[in-house]
Amino acid sequence: MKKISLFVLILLIVFSVSCIQDYLIAPEGTTLSITAKPSVIYYDNDYSIITVTAFEKSGRPIRDGITVYFYSDLGSIVEEAKTKNGKVSVKLYSTGEAGTANVTATMPGAGEVSIQVVFSSDVR
Repeated sequence: MKKISLFVLILLIVFSVSCIQDYLIAPEGTTLSITAKPSVIYYDNDYSIITVTAFEKSGRPIRDGITVYFYSDLGSIVEEAKTKNGKVSVKLYSTGEAGTANVTATMPGAGEVSIQVVFSSDVR
């Protein structure tokens, strides 16, 4: 009976660890910054690279694998990506409409940051 209980306990531990790894959150005190390069792009079939950088309170980059969620009210952007070396970068694509895209990136445990990218017909 003890061997069965030990086996069940090991299975529960393995399952719990795998679930925790799927949902990592930023440590308390994490600071975020966001950039867009370039910040003005052609309104049709162009892109800007959106980069979020996250540092722990100690100043070190946060650990790998924390998910950052992205949203833009104009154009097209990947909805989520995972950090590597304290950073994550995605492309914001223009899709044929001129205007200003409001891009927001959210990291569980650290909050959110926003930036604007202009989709212009005058860039080219």
